[in-house]
Amino acid sequence: MTFSIEVQGCPDYHTCEFNSVKICPDGYYCPTSTLQRFEPRECPLGTWNDEEGQGACKDCSVGSICPDTRLFKEQACPGGFVCDQANVMSLKQLKECPEGYICPNNQYHNTTFDTTNLTKDFNIQRCPDQYYCPKGMSTINSIYGNFTTPQLCRDGVICSQNIFMDETIN
Repeated sequence: MTFSIEVQGCPDYHTCEFNSVKICPDGYYCPTSTLQRFEPRECPLGTWNDEEGQGACKDCSVGSICPDTRLFKEQACPGGFVCDQANVMSLKQLKECPEGYICPNNQYHNTTFDTTNLTKDFNIQRCPDQYYCPKGMSTINSIYGNFTTPQLCRDGVICSQNIFMDETIN
């Protein structure tokens, strides 16, 4: 009596363990270069994956942030910051919204940072006339005494913010 055993490899983009084959879940990747694929690998910081059965994670795009592992979608740029680079893993990598501007969250973007198209490409707004907007401003709604919001300039105080983005963001 002769026995023959046919050994088959684990299919690409799957994990295999104890005769169980599972497709690689979103938020993870399953590389094809390994002979034994028991565990899916987490998408690292700065990356994400929204599809099952992938061999690599996607880089976090300009305008988004990916501060955790195992992400299955990018997170919107947080208010008070300018998200003009890809693969962002931490708020420390972002540029704070400059003085004289308001940077709401969910900014959309163009791949090039063009100071002439701030409102079009980045949804960044100039501080309203007769208001003061410190660094890191994320809302246009003013709450008196709350200095994380624009503040009305007091009588007798010149409140001019002739600041140009290219001088403050670099």
